[in-house]
Amino acid sequence: MFPTGHEASPERLEEFKAIYKEAYGEEITRPDAAEITRRLLALYQLLARPLHTDEGEPASPSLPRPDSTQP
Repeated sequence: MFPTGHEASPERLEEFKAIYKEAYGEEITRPDAAEITRRLLALYQLLARPLHTDEGEPASPSLPRPDSTQP
């Protein structure tokens, strides 16, 4: 499970289940819907983080600089 600090409400999970069924033609369980939404929120939080600070340095020391070479 990916920690996001947010959980979808039961109403939002039902809404997500309906959207998933419409998109993929499959019904999913509430626990599956909760897991998928947690993963989507974690992905969104990752993508929403800045890549660089205003000074041009990486925003996170764990992220490699785009110009660095991989061993």
